[in-house]
Amino acid sequence: MRLIVLAALLLTAFPAPLQKIKVWFHKESPFGGSAKFGSFLYSDGGGDNSNNNNNTSGLEMVPCTQITVQKVWSRVIARVNSESPLRKVDVNGDGVMDLVVGYGIDEMIDDARGYIPRCTSLKTGLTDMCGGGLMALNGNNGETLWQRWTSFTIFSLKCTIDINSDGQSDCVAAGRGGLILAVDGRNGNILWELKDYSDLESYAETSIDLYTINVVRDLNNDGIADVLAVHVEETQRAHGGHIKLISGATGIILKSIPTPYREEMFVPIQQLMGKDGAEQFLMVSGGQNSPGGIYTLKQENLMKFVGEKDFEPVMRIDSSGFMVPAVLTDLNGDSVEDIVISSFNSTIYAFDGMNKSQLWSYAIPGKLRS
Repeated sequence: MRLIVLAALLLTAFPAPLQKIKVWFHKESPFGGSAKFGSFLYSDGGGDNSNNNNNTSGLEMVPCTQITVQKVWSRVIARVNSESPLRKVDVNGDGVMDLVVGYGIDEMIDDARGYIPRCTSLKTGLTDMCGGGLMALNGNNGETLWQRWTSFTIFSLKCTIDINSDGQSDCVAAGRGGLILAVDGRNGNILWELKDYSDLESYAETSIDLYTINVVRDLNNDGIADVLAVHVEETQRAHGGHIKLISGATGIILKSIPTPYREEMFVPIQQLMGKDGAEQFLMVSGGQNSPGGIYTLKQENLMKFVGEKDFEPVMRIDSSGFMVPAVLTDLNGDSVEDIVISSFNSTIYAFDGMNKSQLWSYAIPGKLRS
């Protein structure tokens, strides 16, 4: 009985997974008496570990069953919500990664006290309460390093581009209202903002006007990485989508082509690299109730685009499409990233990255679907 009480007290004071405790008392563990404690000390300096291999060969490798998280800091930001990814940037140069996040304003917010500033949309020319913005938070304590208000909510954010050649990562953000802008990673100052026009005949009726972005290598040979954006517009009478190559240095549109079959695209374009170094762009399209597919486009065909025949279909679904990015990983060991993606109908597909043939598929059972 005393041993049980002692064990309970030890587990309360030093919580640990039972699998880890099992290893402590393994016959090859230092507590088991048949292995020296020094055999469990591994060095990264290239020391002699020959004894380690012999003494640990009988150890059972068990999975981690518990993750311990220690809260460093927390920050509550009133009146805003975020559907943007977090990006890491050392904003203040202290060697600790800081966080940049995009946000939107709560729809039910009461702005009677003037907390929210006013912004002017370059696309519409209208001035109204700002609808979102960007914020940089100190990685050490969560304090605000800079804040940039925008006309609309930010959904898409990339901070892997140095636009002003100062050696610091800058950020390109996109969202509703045809919004794309680039900001200085150090202070949030606007470097450029896209002044775009509607791809449809009547902008006044537009219900969806959304950009998603990715940063790609320099395609116009000016020494600055460029931005590949997907633009989705929808009205009561029409819908359309365009893929736009934007100069990372100036924000000027270099090339605009329609999406495959004018399908909706809500996912940033990804990049595929062949074994021979040839680049392709991976595009996924479709919505909950609209057809979509998976397509590739060779990098050279983007600039000299002729028509839909330049898109190489991997798969198409008539009933619904793909609304999440693919996972790119080498599944078959040929040193080329393969494509793993989930459709809206809860089926997961895997395709060979080299020849685009289907490797396998798995339909999630109905009772497990969220």
